Amino acid sequence: MEPEIKKILVPIDFSDYSKSSLKYAVNFARNFNASLILVYVIEPVIYPPDFSMGQIAIPTAGLEMDKRAKEELDKLAQKEISSDVNVRKIIKTGKPFLEIIETASELDVDLIIISRPLQKSQNGTNKIPLRKGG
Repeated sequence: MEPEIKKILVPIDFSDYSKSSLKYAVNFARNFNASLILVYVIEPVIYPPDFSMGQIAIPTAGLEMDKRAKEELDKLAQKEISSDVNVRKIIKTGKPFLEIIETASELDVDLIIISRPLQKSQNGTNKIPLRKGG
């Protein structure tokens, strides 16, 4: 029995690593007839505490940043995702790891495809660090 994958979440930060994960995700989406959900998270700037007000989080450049992120996400999706794959684009503000988890939970995502740089072993080959669950 094949796993049923209908929704694939792909966090995007416009790095080469996230663009690479998007390419994998597009292939998965085609193979499983799944839809893609691209999420980009704008991290707010935290200003040091003021004794009268405490720490203040101010979203970076507000609406202008959202507009630019939407344009870049649209451009990336148009370039990398063919019309046979259904795609949804989401822009959020907050801590990326929290927003990614929250989005996956809210949308009942089946798979998250995310990449990061591989570490090099002593002999120069790539290795994937493994952690035991506990």
